[in-house]
Amino acid sequence: MEFQADHRRVHVKQVKIIEAASNPKLLLSFLNNGLQNIMRRLDYTEIGRTGRYFNCNGERQQMDNLYLYSGFKANFVHLEAGYFLRVDSVKKVVRTETVLEYIDSFYRMYEGKDRDEKRMALKESLIGTIVMTNYGKMQYYKVKNVLFIKGEEVMLDENLSMTKYYYDKYKVEIHKPTQPLLEVEPKRRYNQGLVLLFPEVCLMTGIPSSFDELRRKKISECSIRNPEDKVSEIQSLMDKLKPTEGINVLQQLGMDVNPNMSKLIGRVISVPRLQLGGNNSVESGKEAGFNLHSKPIYQYKHKVCLAVIYFHGTKLDELLETFRNTSKALGIEMRMKTFQLATRSLKDMERQMKEALSGNFGGNICLLILPANWKSDYKKLKKYAIEQVGILTQVMTDLTLRRRSLMSIATKVLLQIVAKRGNTLWVP
Repeated sequence: MEFQADHRRVHVKQVKIIEAASNPKLLLSFLNNGLQNIMRRLDYTEIGRTGRYFNCNGERQQMDNLYLYSGFKANFVHLEAGYFLRVDSVKKVVRTETVLEYIDSFYRMYEGKDRDEKRMALKESLIGTIVMTNYGKMQYYKVKNVLFIKGEEVMLDENLSMTKYYYDKYKVEIHKPTQPLLEVEPKRRYNQGLVLLFPEVCLMTGIPSSFDELRRKKISECSIRNPEDKVSEIQSLMDKLKPTEGINVLQQLGMDVNPNMSKLIGRVISVPRLQLGGNNSVESGKEAGFNLHSKPIYQYKHKVCLAVIYFHGTKLDELLETFRNTSKALGIEMRMKTFQLATRSLKDMERQMKEALSGNFGGNICLLILPANWKSDYKKLKKYAIEQVGILTQVMTDLTLRRRSLMSIATKVLLQIVAKRGNTLWVP
């Protein structure tokens, strides 16, 4: 309590006592919140609430128009022996492609479509993706929405537009004033304001869908670390954590983080040999990455009568040709029939599903090829197909049909269709 002349000022501090034995969840929340603060002071940014932390301003590895950033997945866990800090070294892939470049290429792919359809498809493609700012202190953000307004129209105060703010604070000049804006999730949970970014100064993250299997494998080889390197990276983080203020606070509370890693003894369980059809088996050592497209499946009992339901303008030739060739190699008897929708309505889609089941074709499973902006109706259509029509479904989007790796994707989709009909692809 302070006395100032005739006034009295009272400072009240609320303290909450956490008993670890009675409330381990609350203690874990306290420890992980403290870990977030510690990692932030070490210049590591958490992506969402995943427990994955990356130093965007640290060293990065460049390959094939991509950047690979190093980081850690770290969180406290409660096990039988007590509370442990679980740490693993991880990699994050960031493209050299800006979000604006992605938007421009996306629009070129949708050339000829009306404006509203383009915008809806773009929203479906970007919402939920992670982008990284390419100015100032680089940070990751999750896209929440795409707003089709100009940055010059967004006024932060009477005399300061969003475009001018970027130039004044970061010396970043926005070259395309008509680009849409990205609404992203705030970095602080208590921040309820609108956070907007220019696509021009943000980078896409993740491996592009256009990359073939060979390029993906090359990236995986660079991302996967051997055990010795992982141990060295984790130990370096533990050495940094030890002198931090956050660790000192834990020590004052009677808790300490042992910088020495706990060693657990385990054994490697041998991978079972996978048996295919016709006395074929998967080569030893290839179980995690074998291609099932040239050998028969283990057991084929149920015929596949596939009804392909699509919208006008969707190109199906390559998809159907892959289905025909692959089904023969798999030893599957398969019939297909296409049903083109007259209108872009859910009712028309539902009507075609009924027709596929009840007509002379006798379909027993449907492949629904939806526009990208229909992804939100996925669950509704699946539920309707099972409950009202009584038919199984497999769903793709028309964007998938435009990918360079369509043959590989089509083979995987076909295997899912075959398995849904009750056939056995392989057995241990």
